[in-house]
Amino acid sequence: MIQILQFADVINRYDFIDSIIQFADRGRFEISVCRKTDICNVAEPIFPDQTKHRIIKWKGKLGIVPAAFRLAKLLKEWQIDVVHAHHFEPALVAALAVRMQKRSRLVFGRHYSDLVLNLPEPKRQFFIWLERLINCTATRIIVPSTMISDLLTNLEKIERTKIDIIPYGFVPEKYADISDQERRDLYKEFDLKDKFIIVSVGKLTTGKGVRFLADAASTLKESIPNLVLVYVGDGDERAYLEQFIRDKHLESTIKIAGWRNDVIAFIAVADVVVQPTLSEAFSQVMGETMSMNKPLIISDVSGATDIIRSGENGILVPKADSKALSDAIEKLYSEPQLRDNIGNRGKDFIDRELSIESIIPLYERSYLTAAN
Repeated sequence: MIQILQFADVINRYDFIDSIIQFADRGRFEISVCRKTDICNVAEPIFPDQTKHRIIKWKGKLGIVPAAFRLAKLLKEWQIDVVHAHHFEPALVAALAVRMQKRSRLVFGRHYSDLVLNLPEPKRQFFIWLERLINCTATRIIVPSTMISDLLTNLEKIERTKIDIIPYGFVPEKYADISDQERRDLYKEFDLKDKFIIVSVGKLTTGKGVRFLADAASTLKESIPNLVLVYVGDGDERAYLEQFIRDKHLESTIKIAGWRNDVIAFIAVADVVVQPTLSEAFSQVMGETMSMNKPLIISDVSGATDIIRSGENGILVPKADSKALSDAIEKLYSEPQLRDNIGNRGKDFIDRELSIESIIPLYERSYLTAAN
């Protein structure tokens, strides 16, 4: 039995980490869990019976080394063969821990894209140096897209044979039918009856490209008079969007729902989901939208370029391009059959290529390679 530890800051029910915990082959792998916090920002996971679970907290950069000592002690106590560390800080903690507890092997889940390239110097070089420490320590590096694999091989000179490209898998139970009452509640709360509904989900930050979508919606006010764009999320760009709405008199066209834990319900009532993000590793919302038979417009970011065949199972647009966004929205508005076709093909793709049953064996293969 190979002992696997899933190590992350946060785990939510049905996210890609929880899916590994739930669906990995318990006949070959014993999966345990260590988190930085048990506070979830969406929904608390329900781990399988007998799953060992520990919290190791740390605060800020100064807490990383003490956390690594505590993790090394846990690796020894639980006789962990492979620690799968997700995201940068947990991976840094784990890289230090496995250097102290050499029995364990590190698998680095690199779930971020190219934002490091936009950091100012010398912060950029310091970040890259720390990531190289993680990469050199890791036995395997798991990335969700070809674009991130290319970034690691070209920028950080990582051997391609060390990298496993594993997209996120999706669990059908998460996308069970939304009740009629939930739909009615959203229609009433945001005045969506008889509207052409655009939904965008994510943090309201510059990196999510929210300004470009707002610009696109403002230009479509005349050609699609019943258009409503609903942002589901919160962040630093909210103040800009609220001022933009006031300045352009778009109160009935653009609405901000703020942070919500009923994101799936918003996707369920959408006519089109638009993700204008400028940087991504692998958009969870992309898979959720496709799983729910909804047509998707998304920027040509990491993950999307592997999955989307533009015009077939979604529409790809250039990053930071308001005109391309408005053209794509107008096309889907004017062609209902195309909306249906894209939605259906998107769901077929998820069911065929990105079901959790298809993805879990790829993680298991990576663990076996790391452990041997």
